Amino acid sequence: MLDSQCISWIFQTSLEKGIRLSTLKFLATTPTLVDLNPAFVSRCFDILVDCVNARGKWNPVIVQGMEQLAEASVMCFFLTYSRLSTMDPMSSFLADVRQHYRWTLPLKLDPSGLPFSHTLGTIHEAIYSGQQVLAPIEWRDYGPTNCELATVARAVSKLSWSEYRGRGPNWVPLSCLFFALHYLSQDPLLPPSIITDCLLIIAIHLDCDVPNTMVLEERCAHT
Repeated sequence: MLDSQCISWIFQTSLEKGIRLSTLKFLATTPTLVDLNPAFVSRCFDILVDCVNARGKWNPVIVQGMEQLAEASVMCFFLTYSRLSTMDPMSSFLADVRQHYRWTLPLKLDPSGLPFSHTLGTIHEAIYSGQQVLAPIEWRDYGPTNCELATVARAVSKLSWSEYRGRGPNWVPLSCLFFALHYLSQDPLLPPSIITDCLLIIAIHLDCDVPNTMVLEERCAHT
């Protein structure tokens, strides 16, 4: 198992694509975010910038061959920024990454050509509005592919679980609950992994005995 110091060291010292991708995938699937290193927010964004030809451009494109690393970095950026902005909204790390982000990506950004356009668009809106990632979302206007949505649903459920562990019952952010209720009401029903994570969010809020597991079958069994 990689600990926080090990992940931080890899982010700072390794430029090898495969190692960075493995590290981001581990970070995205780590069971808990309670002890999240705040510096990971900027590290994830730095990797994203390396993968996307976006500096000063309104319609960014992924550098050829960096597609997987770009997608992993966006999801980890979404996850770490959401967690830190909920846990410590006045963090100096958040202020620094917002400044770096605004210097790198223009206000009139059009991410529609990217496979993770909805997630990056959500982050973009939040940073330019100065709010938490999840705070300004109107979920009815959030329409990613099922593949992207499944990753986001897992991230939102992890955020819910971390808030529950850190503060106790009924501390699941309202935006997370709204996310769950919105996607549970869709017709036709969404894939099982998304439904399961939405149900887990509600169960966590209700103080049910919910294990924090990455195995879909185990999550299904407890919902």
